[in-house]
Amino acid sequence: RKQDVTRIQADANKPILARLESPSGAGLLGAAHRITDIILLPVQAMIVVLAPRIFRVATPNAKGIFTLGLPSLAVALGSSVLVFMCAPWLPTILGNSYARAVELVQLLALLPCAVVVRLLLNTLLAAQNQQQAFYRIYAPGVTVGLLATASLIVTFGVTGAVIGAYVSEFAIVAFQAAALIPHKRHQ
Repeated sequence: RKQDVTRIQADANKPILARLESPSGAGLLGAAHRITDIILLPVQAMIVVLAPRIFRVATPNAKGIFTLGLPSLAVALGSSVLVFMCAPWLPTILGNSYARAVELVQLLALLPCAVVVRLLLNTLLAAQNQQQAFYRIYAPGVTVGLLATASLIVTFGVTGAVIGAYVSEFAIVAFQAAALIPHKRHQ
């Protein structure tokens, strides 16, 4: 499933991070990702519920998809701000061992917004019968993310892994946009 790419990327980053930085850094990053999952799960559900409406549109386009997806984007953004603001409470709630996770959670807080954009573009590609493009999009997108993560961890440690997660999402969105442009010309 294309929605799981964020989790796959995060899980793939952990061994790289453990090897190049530290096992505790990998654990903290995993905890930070699980906190952002609190945002992602309901937003993914909103997009899944939205998909049938998009598939019924005669000529689905990005403007229509993002208009229908605006509530998903708003929930992701609002939840991201809330998670960012509540992150300093992590050591109080989970214990002092999570003090380093505060910064990671705050850095990851906007990742769900990028995921929503990716998922909406997935829905648009599927509505335009371009599912075959997913292979041309996700393989290089995840590869770019993993390579970026491996190189960024060496310099920035755990923060590099967070940056790598954003790089992967932005790369996939760029590949999705590229896949949609030629399709638009043929209409």
